[in-house]
Parts: sequence; structure tokens; C-alpha cells
Amino acid sequence: MMNIQTPNDYNYVGVLADICRNFVAEKRATGLKYETSAKKLNQMCRESLNYDIAANTLPENFVRAWIAKKPHETEGNRHSRYNAVRSLAQYMKRLGYDAFCPEKEDVAKNTSSFVPYIFTRDEIQRFFAAANNTEREKYSSSPRYHIVMPVIMRVLYCCGLRVSEATGLLISDVDLEAGILTIRASKQEKSRYIPMSDELVCALREYAKTMPTRGNDAGYFFAARHGEDSRPEEKSS
Repeated sequence: MMNIQTPNDYNYVGVLADICRNFVAEKRATGLKYETSAKKLNQMCRESLNYDIAANTLPENFVRAWIAKKPHETEGNRHSRYNAVRSLAQYMKRLGYDAFCPEKEDVAKNTSSFVPYIFTRDEIQRFFAAANNTEREKYSSSPRYHIVMPVIMRVLYCCGLRVSEATGLLISDVDLEAGILTIRASKQEKSRYIPMSDELVCALREYAKTMPTRGNDAGYFFAARHGEDSRPEEKSS
């Protein structure tokens, strides 16, 4: 089985601690991972220590201070705080508590400045040519780097995977007979199947012949030196 990161169990503090803890537990009981909002609520609880808040209440002055835009902050991060406290307020009101519920008019519209870049055919060809020419470094901690890169780049491009999805593939997730990839518990804990082209399947079959973990279906398909997970460790915040 693929190792799936379990949600963090935050140590909520302050007068809102029990309410936040029960609210997050209810969300996760429905099958949601509810990690981002849980983290924001943990931060909110710590901020509440600076306010005089009565038990089982969520006062307007605190909520407005919490959702106020901070210097050099993106609207996306601000909206993350807004969404978390709004959901909490709705939960508290459902329980009959006195809670101020902010509306979308209380924060600026969350717009994205992202502009997609479309590669030309020539750029794509040069990209894969560079991947194909990846050189082996004699004293590298990743001695299979030059073998993995040409293949994993094609998987990312042809299947539209996130990097974490590609590096997290187990051998058992790659069906080289049916030409299907199984992506397990990715975004919003959902799994999906990805069909592959015949050309990509052939490339993966050739790569599979070089794998150090052949015959071990529990190993990672794009493995590190000894077959372990090739993904870098996440830094704890």
C-alpha cells in the first residue's frame, strides 16, 4: 500500500480550543482531510490569546482582525483564513452559539494573476532532448537520476500528473499490460485512473527493465537508490 500522510493533530489553545477541535473532528469524520483549514484554525486559536473572548462566542472584532489583510500578504492566503473562520462560525451558530459569520464582501475578491505559458513544438522537442541527455554524476546521491529523468518527464507531460503523484507511484500502480496508471488518494483524497499512450507504455517497459526493485510490487516505480521513496522529505513548519 502507498503511504498516505495522515492529517496533523493540532494542539488547539485558548477559549476556542474545544470548539475548533470538535469542528475539525466533525469535518474529518465525513472523510475530508481538512488540513489547511485545521492549520489556520490552530493559528487563529493562538491569536485569540491576545483577546478577551467569552466562552462559546466568536466576536466580530476578533473575526475582522483575523481576516484583515496583512502587509505583503496574497489574497489567496487571506481567503484561506476567511474560509476557515467562516466555516467555524457557521458550525457555532448551528450549535446555538453567538458567532459573527463574515461574508464574502468583508474580504477582497480572490483573483489570480497566473498566466499560463503554452510551449511551442520546438520548445517541447528541446525540452525532451535535454531530458534524454541527462548525464550520470559519478558521485551523486541519486545514481539513477539520468535514467529516471527522461521517463518521469514524459509521464508528467503526457499524463498531466503533479510531481508528487509521479514520484509517489508504486510498482503496483503502473499497469504496463493495460497501459493504466493508478493515482491513489491525491488532491482531496480522491483516486483516479490515467490511460497512457502506446509510446509512453513502451518507454515505461524499457525503464522497468532497469529498476532495482523489480518483482517487489510494494516498491516505488521511480525509486531512489535502494528502492525507497524518491521524493524529498517535507520540512516541518
